[in-house]
Amino acid sequence: MLNRIYRLTWLFVKTSFTSTNRSSRKKIWRILAYIVLYTYVVVMMGIFSKYLYGLTESMRQPQMFVGLILAMNVMLTLFTTLIASLNILYFSDDNAALLPMPIRPMEMVSGRINALLVYEYLEETLLGIIPLGMYAILSGQPWYFWILMILVLLFLPVIPVVIASLLIMFLMSFSGKMRNKKVVQAVTTVISLVLVMGISMTMSMSNSDQTILDLIKPNGMANIFSRYFPTIGLAADTLNKFAVLPLILLILLSIIVYGLMIIFSQNLYYKGMVGSLFSSSGISKKKLNEQTAYKSKGTAATYILKEIKMYYRKPTFLVQLLLPCVIMPVFMAVVFYISMNRAMGEEGMVLMDELVSLYKDPSVSRYVFYIGLLVMFFSTMYSFLSSVAISKDGRDAVFMKTIPVPFYKQLIYKAVPDIAMTLFIFLLVAVLMIFLFRIPLNLILAMMAVAVPFSVLHGAILLFDLKNPKLEWSNELEVCKNNMRTLIPVGVGMGNLALIAVLGFWAGLSIPVMTAL
Repeated sequence: MLNRIYRLTWLFVKTSFTSTNRSSRKKIWRILAYIVLYTYVVVMMGIFSKYLYGLTESMRQPQMFVGLILAMNVMLTLFTTLIASLNILYFSDDNAALLPMPIRPMEMVSGRINALLVYEYLEETLLGIIPLGMYAILSGQPWYFWILMILVLLFLPVIPVVIASLLIMFLMSFSGKMRNKKVVQAVTTVISLVLVMGISMTMSMSNSDQTILDLIKPNGMANIFSRYFPTIGLAADTLNKFAVLPLILLILLSIIVYGLMIIFSQNLYYKGMVGSLFSSSGISKKKLNEQTAYKSKGTAATYILKEIKMYYRKPTFLVQLLLPCVIMPVFMAVVFYISMNRAMGEEGMVLMDELVSLYKDPSVSRYVFYIGLLVMFFSTMYSFLSSVAISKDGRDAVFMKTIPVPFYKQLIYKAVPDIAMTLFIFLLVAVLMIFLFRIPLNLILAMMAVAVPFSVLHGAILLFDLKNPKLEWSNELEVCKNNMRTLIPVGVGMGNLALIAVLGFWAGLSIPVMTAL
């Protein structure tokens, strides 16, 4: 049985990373691109780790660094597993082929959970090994610190993966009773993200007096996060105190939770998988109205409507491309507002009154204007529609050349959903700024005047996808996740952030000058 679990794990991991594209030249370029990206992230994480360690050392709490890194890895594991487990556990193309095979439910569940763990281990190489390795070098830790670090990072993500997977399994167990598959996936994702938002809010609303007392202690940061996730405290004690007992407890607790989860979740997983495979697509047949059936809406409207429907009809496109654009800005704004409101309340100040008084200062208004622009452009980094506008059609993209519509017009129509989504993000952020932070309307209008033209440029990102589209794929995930073009909006967003930072904070342009420019 262990051999079959190993083979299933390898199969699930391999099919998630491989593509149907057999071109050796493209594979080489893809590998080189990954190497460049990985090197860039490694360098940035090293710089961030050095800065964070210097900050904690200046506070005479260098061990706080370990607690922060461990807590960050646990929370990130919980969040990414909630997103990835839907596609790996339920919306994978190989489920329909594996279901009739003589594979035990325990083997199937174990293989899927192991595949999720492999993803988390890949994340830990960047967000765990590099920061903790920098800590070991800068603080002069002994050689056995590295062994303890590897053991801790090996077992630390197990319980977060189990918790997130069980939540998804419970929600998906109702999929057989719901008629529309994409509604199941959308609702499940929203509930999962709301849960993460609730955890963040709970942590931000903790008792500040007790938090301050805990921070004074040598291992205080780990104690704070241990209230919500006990394994963080065990891991921090292992690395900070070189204690063997906490490590043994961490390993035993992870193994026991993993084993119990595999034993008791078999029926729950199979119930959700069968429901997701055989639930209706939710597309109902409409009665034909002969009087209006052949009235054209116009070429542009018909084409754009077809493009928009494709994004939300496909469950993977809906979750990976549309929902993050809407949920992430709201999540970040609400969490920041609650934390800021509580912090100022503890000082005897009312957040709204303080903000309104600050906005009356012209110099402060200029900074608010540029910070608002930075937030707007940062939020558009989650908009990936144009980066896959051609690739999402797959082999059907060749029919674009046979449609009696000029090719350049088709490209414009394909860019409209991304332009609309980017405008919606700008508007959403503006509304959050008005209602949460009471930013004056004149500043919001100036921000929108600067941001709106960039939405058109954001739609033009599809030209990168047009240059070399990814048309050979068998799973939508290959388009949304295993696609280097989705990094282009991130690069454009970072370029916009740098431009605003240079013009606003370095060149010191006034609001009217920046708006006119």
